[in-house]
Formats: sequence, structure tokens, C-alpha cells
Amino acid sequence: MKGMRNMELNKVDKKVEEIKSNNNIFSVGKVIKVNPYTVIVSGLNDITYYEEVNIADKAKGFVFAVGKNNITISLVEVNDKINPGDEVYSLKKQFKCLFSMDSMGKVIDIFGNDLIAGKRFDNLVEVPIENDPIPIMDRGLVEREFLTGITGIDMLYPIGRGQRQLIIGDKKTGKTQIALDAIVNQKDKNMVCIYVALGKTKKEVKQIYYELTKMGAMSYTIIIASFFDDLPAKSYVTPYAATSIAKYFMRQGYRIVCILSLLYCT
Repeated sequence: MKGMRNMELNKVDKKVEEIKSNNNIFSVGKVIKVNPYTVIVSGLNDITYYEEVNIADKAKGFVFAVGKNNITISLVEVNDKINPGDEVYSLKKQFKCLFSMDSMGKVIDIFGNDLIAGKRFDNLVEVPIENDPIPIMDRGLVEREFLTGITGIDMLYPIGRGQRQLIIGDKKTGKTQIALDAIVNQKDKNMVCIYVALGKTKKEVKQIYYELTKMGAMSYTIIIASFFDDLPAKSYVTPYAATSIAKYFMRQGYRIVCILSLLYCT
């Protein structure tokens, strides 16, 4: 028994040294409490908000709250059961999502997966979930209209480029259809459309994908989805990742429309 214990300890030490040698580790802590969507960790020092962590190669997440004696980790991906006592490795970077330029015309998630084809993209780049905002005085004026293709909106309640607009209403009143019609109307306008689907079922997202494909709009559209049964932290960071991707295309000279479709329940 003692020999087996020593072998296990040697394996752990070897793993820690391997991570250290790759310059990927900042500090090591231990799980002290496991909640459905978060874990409480002690022993991690000099850590910051949104810093990425690896939990014993079973899960990954980011720092959501820092307390006096412990921190709270929000889980974004879980591959195995987490137990109290599991080691938590703090990485030297802010949590980032993955994105590929091959995502155009696809339904993707924040980990660089093609959710329709069921495979991961190549040529992935890291996308931060937080960006410095453009100073107010450096922003341009809202001077040009954004045409949705819906006459009632464009004539009576026009939307300007650079403007945020809320579409609110009861269920089954056509909110999603307004958004989809606006995307379809951007064809041949040097526009990249990003549709963020939060809290929807896989069937609903597929219906949106097939409708936009039928209308010829997926050639300039990316759908970023977080389904209703995904971890809350994944849904939380998905809109941030979408806006970062939108900024990436903006810097390439494209016009951008980013639509956030949120299922909100009370």
C-alpha cells in the first residue's frame, strides 16, 4: 500500500513539474466545496478576476469572486466529477474563448466547435471576453441609418448605425423574426452578422440556421449558441465573446450587426 501511495504521489509531483516547466502554472489550490455550477477553492494566491483555472484536468473555469480566504470558480466546461480535495491549477492568463475565421456560415460555441457538423475548427485564435471600451469622445456620431427591411420600422422608428436597440415583447409575437429579417436585408452590403442564441434548444437554433440558409444569409452570418442546458458561466461569457468577435471583424473593415437573442424567464 505504501509503495502504491508513493507511486501516486510521484505521478502528481511529475504532473505539477511538467506544468511548471511549460510555464503554464501560477499557483496551486484545492477544492473545498463543490456546488452545482461553481466550486470554492482555497490556497490560490495572487489571482485576479476572470483568470483561467484547470481543476485536476476534470474541468475548467474562471475566477468569478475573490474572498478573504477562498475564491469562487465559475465552471464553463466539466468532463468528470469534481471532488473536494482536487487540485486547482491557476493559469497565467485571462479566460479566453476560441474562434476561427472558418466559422462564417456556421453555428459555433465559445470553444471553437462547429455545433452542426460536430467537430472542432482548425486555425483557432483566442478571443478575450473583456475589451477596453472605445472612449466616448472617440466614437462617431450616429448619422447613417441601418435598414432592417421592415417598412414600419425603417420609416416610423428608424435605427442608426452604431445604435443599440431593444426588441421586447411577449412570447410568440415575432421578436426573433424581426431580427432574422434584419439579417436577411444585409445581403451584399459588406456586412457581417453575428446572431447570439442564448437559452434556446438545439432544435430552435437549427431552425434559425436552416431559415437563414434558405434565405441565402448564412454566407455572411455566424450563429454563436449557448443552449438552455449549458453551464450558466458558459452562457454568461457567450455575449462577451460575440462582441469581441464583432470587434475583430470591425477592425478588418466590415460593418457589423450583432443580435443578442435572450430567453428570459421570471
